[in-house]
Amino acid sequence: MELPKLLVEQKIGTGTLSGIIIAMKTTMAMIVGIFFGKIYNLLHWWVVPSGIVACLIGGLVIPQGHLWLACLGGVISGIGSPLIGTYAFKTISETAPSGKENAINTMVLIGFNAGSFVAPIALTTGGNLFGGTFKSDFYFMASIFAILLVIVISQKIISRNQTHNKSI
Repeated sequence: MELPKLLVEQKIGTGTLSGIIIAMKTTMAMIVGIFFGKIYNLLHWWVVPSGIVACLIGGLVIPQGHLWLACLGGVISGIGSPLIGTYAFKTISETAPSGKENAINTMVLIGFNAGSFVAPIALTTGGNLFGGTFKSDFYFMASIFAILLVIVISQKIISRNQTHNKSI
């Protein structure tokens, strides 16, 4: 994320202060990870769309030009990532062919790490479509999460309709 540059560009904080916001985001991610089981029992399948919505809201709130909003957006986005990631690993453990779980988990981890490497480049490139500022990088990221949310919910609706039609 380009948080340090955003804070400096908007004259609302320093690169050092962004470390505190990132620490707050990480702390929230740990808390969500600890309580994932309880959250999953409450939300079930909706845990993924909820995580996407949290990332979307965080991406929209962070660049609004106020330090407290950047902190709030960081905390909110810290909720989203562990919901999505933990759900992915939970699903792998439940659906992977016996004996293939470790290989599949390794591939997913490699994918997550590759995504972390590529994300700043992709966000900056995509952000250029929204004006080429660090603020626009966040809007581009939010638009990606909005598209992802539509895809995930559409897939669920299609899946539910197919299951409903088979039972008739």
